[in-house]
Amino acid sequence: MPIPERSLLPLPVKQHSITIDEKKVEEFHRAFKDKRTYTPPTLMAVSMKGVFEFLNEFEIDWRKLLHATQSFTYHSPIKIPLEAISETKLADVKFRNSIHWLSFETQVKDKATSKPLITSKSLLLVRES
Repeated sequence: MPIPERSLLPLPVKQHSITIDEKKVEEFHRAFKDKRTYTPPTLMAVSMKGVFEFLNEFEIDWRKLLHATQSFTYHSPIKIPLEAISETKLADVKFRNSIHWLSFETQVKDKATSKPLITSKSLLLVRES
């Protein structure tokens, strides 16, 4: 499927279960060669799986992809272990100067309570062929 036009939004939301435990936290610390004294704020990047699924559906040439911005808004503390649900949507699409501007939003909620934990926003740029 090609990159959709704005008029075709919203697309179906991508939903995933996330499990974060002490083992996953330790993996992050080892990857960054960091001493384990805190929970890394980048840990919730695991919630971004839906963004990559959209990009694969759009058959993006990864050589033409640029990651422009990323932000995380934390609504409540992340307590480990965590069972959560992430829901990713393509929030907006723009086309300007031969570049597609893709805005994604991911909501992470506690699986048991549906309480919002994190909102992540990503802006990705894709050059046209």
